[in-house]
Amino acid sequence: MKTTFSAPVRLELSHKPLLNDFSCGNRAMDDWLKHRALQNEIRGGSRTYLVFSSTGEIAAYYCLSAHSISHDDLRAKAKRNTPSPIPAIHLGRLAVALKYQKQGLGKSLLKHAIDKTRFYAEEIGIAVLIAHPISENVVQFFKQNGFSELQKDNPPLLYLDLKRP
Repeated sequence: MKTTFSAPVRLELSHKPLLNDFSCGNRAMDDWLKHRALQNEIRGGSRTYLVFSSTGEIAAYYCLSAHSISHDDLRAKAKRNTPSPIPAIHLGRLAVALKYQKQGLGKSLLKHAIDKTRFYAEEIGIAVLIAHPISENVVQFFKQNGFSELQKDNPPLLYLDLKRP
């Protein structure tokens, strides 16, 4: 029987008992969901969205937060004709549980994050969606989904121009 997934829903206090069972294979990503996501949600630091499997467990999550990018942090080409600082949304986390990886869930979740960010951008003015991928594989995943390098740090700062289709 094929597993189905819910649409992403915002993290709520009622989800707390389910958080400890999530495992994506990256301890920092797991620990953030288990110990920080709900605090950030309550305090307004970020918004976390969960996807549930048909069995009711958390299959994946991502979080968004407000951000800005200083012109000092950019190459000349990137800051041309942009406000200072550049308004952004930060995709702080995106993780898929080990047992649901390689099923397209990460790509689907990223699309949801991009669509949600584009909606916000229409309402309040946001120029880019940014991410700091945690590994080269994740860098490639983001690049395959339309992101470009803004800075060549380690890890690089990647961005998606929200004005582009």
